[in-house]
Amino acid sequence: MNAPVLRDIQWPDPPGPWPPAWGWWLLAAFLVLGTVLVARAAWRRWRAWRRRRLLASGFDRAVSAADGAAARLAAASEQLRRAARIVDPAATTLAGDAWLCWLDRGDPARPFSRGVGRRLVDGAFAPKAPPHADDADALALARRRLIELGGRVDA
Repeated sequence: MNAPVLRDIQWPDPPGPWPPAWGWWLLAAFLVLGTVLVARAAWRRWRAWRRRRLLASGFDRAVSAADGAAARLAAASEQLRRAARIVDPAATTLAGDAWLCWLDRGDPARPFSRGVGRRLVDGAFAPKAPPHADDADALALARRRLIELGGRVDA
């Protein structure tokens, strides 16, 4: 009679590290996608920061190079028009109150058409007039709006 041979239970070998299970592939894909999205957002923020910095330094150079109060206001208005052309090409054809209303777009205080920003139009055409008290405020307002316009560009 043949006696059955009893052996211990043989467990299979543990799985190796490669290829990983599908869950690890999914986690790796999410990590790569997250890294790409964070890097892209950081790149866009850096480019917007750089663009705003370049616009502000160009504005400061143009205004400081101008001779006289009227020339500084005209230089500020010219820099604003250059930035506006990038955002909305039709903005460069505007003049006077229409230009100031375009600059006020989205601001309920309307600082250009009803405030010190009006000096950009009025003061730029008074070549021999002495500096006005609101000129510094108008230039600061123009610089802020220029930086805002530079931040709106999605390039």
